[in-house]
Amino acid sequence: MGGVQEIFSKCCKFFKCESCSLSFWKYQVSSLRVFVLAFVLKMTSFEMESLKVMEKFDGGNFHLSRFKMCIMLSKHGLWKFVDGSATLPSEEVAMADYNEKEMKAFALLCEHLTDAQLAHIQYCDNVKRAWEAFCGVHEVKTIGNKLFLRRRLFAIKMQEGDDMLVHINTVKALANQLRSIEVNITDEDVYMVLLMSLPPSFDNLVTSLKSMSTKDVDLQFIVARLLHKVSKRKECESSKTTALVNKTHKSN
Repeated sequence: MGGVQEIFSKCCKFFKCESCSLSFWKYQVSSLRVFVLAFVLKMTSFEMESLKVMEKFDGGNFHLSRFKMCIMLSKHGLWKFVDGSATLPSEEVAMADYNEKEMKAFALLCEHLTDAQLAHIQYCDNVKRAWEAFCGVHEVKTIGNKLFLRRRLFAIKMQEGDDMLVHINTVKALANQLRSIEVNITDEDVYMVLLMSLPPSFDNLVTSLKSMSTKDVDLQFIVARLLHKVSKRKECESSKTTALVNKTHKSN
């Protein structure tokens, strides 16, 4: 099999042929897909397996997807090409290896984006600039965006019957979004929002926590208490159901 550059060049010639009916935008995105394919064809089985772990980012839950991409690129030893900490070598052989790894980081990033997201980075010439462009689109640091996210965080409410863990993660995700655009959100803010957002069935727990000093409470403690409360409630409901079933059997 030829090198990455050779595979990429041959595939690009195919997409540029006159019989191809792709629009210019689709051609640009398709070129990136070909670029990714060229690297996928040269990947090891270990690297191939890593591609199956993550879903392609489609614009939802950016901060969780960004975290996953950071972990994925770090696992392959490629994050240094994204954050710019990789040292540019002087030797020609080392430079070739540097370029291939940098392109591999770019390819892995592209592989985890949908076509709509690829459009944001299609003109970037290296993975560092692509990452900056990608984050720049989804981390808008305007007053309007900060106000919008603050309102969402402080207006969030959990309804009776909602999944507690999902609710906790939603609140944390909103807090992390605000932190990423340089809004100072403390862990105390997060657990206060959690407690204020609970339905009436948690009033007794909230009342018991009100008397505690903030020195003795942190986010981890509050999350543990909430999940424990839900767990005990489920155990109680399960016991009642079992007792009811046993009573029904005895009466029959």
